[in-house]
Amino acid sequence: PNNRGIKDIPWKNLFFHRASFAMYIAHFVGNWILYIFMGWLPIYMEDELEFSLQDSGLFSLLPFILNLFMTIAAGQVCDFFMNRNVKMLYIRKAVQTISFVASCAALLALSYTSPTRYAAVSYMIVVVGFLGLGASGYNQVSVDISPEYSGEMMSISNTIATLPGVVGIYLTGYLLEKTGSWELIFMITAGLCVIAIIYWNIFLQSEPIEFNDDALVDDIVDENSILLVK
Repeated sequence: PNNRGIKDIPWKNLFFHRASFAMYIAHFVGNWILYIFMGWLPIYMEDELEFSLQDSGLFSLLPFILNLFMTIAAGQVCDFFMNRNVKMLYIRKAVQTISFVASCAALLALSYTSPTRYAAVSYMIVVVGFLGLGASGYNQVSVDISPEYSGEMMSISNTIATLPGVVGIYLTGYLLEKTGSWELIFMITAGLCVIAIIYWNIFLQSEPIEFNDDALVDDIVDENSILLVK
């Protein structure tokens, strides 16, 4: 049995390692999109796209149906490439990048193209649906880099990724009240996708990391990187 106490867990290393942060940022951004659309999508459809309450409820369901199928498909595709000896790092990078690039592109389309209401629904289906790929992206990183502490890493990640459920929902309502601009909401969210894509592809690792090494994280800030790994 595992008799490890909470003080025996290398929390600093688990939190500040840049590969861990790649997971945390991706999880945060994915949930930012998810919570905003869960909370505001029916209102957007009814007020902005002028769907009836019944139709807005129906069309609000479609993005999450695609999300379910993309989650299942992502696992199958990743297994396919793993069985052909493709490096796990490339698989993780590719699947999460595709997820955020697709969501970002659809968000920008919502912001800049003045779509018809059915085109807008299609874009929103892409935004939320492609987040399902994250089940084989950021959601698996803790197992890749630290099987021993994967549970602790996921607890940190879930805590960080819960913040959009409070901050994102409130900020969206505040900005809508002050500006009335859905385009601004979509652009902010697209910008978060870009940040996540860049950090993910620069700092992600898939090889196991020895988080018990006290020298692993020397400083939070140095001349080369926000997160320093020796």
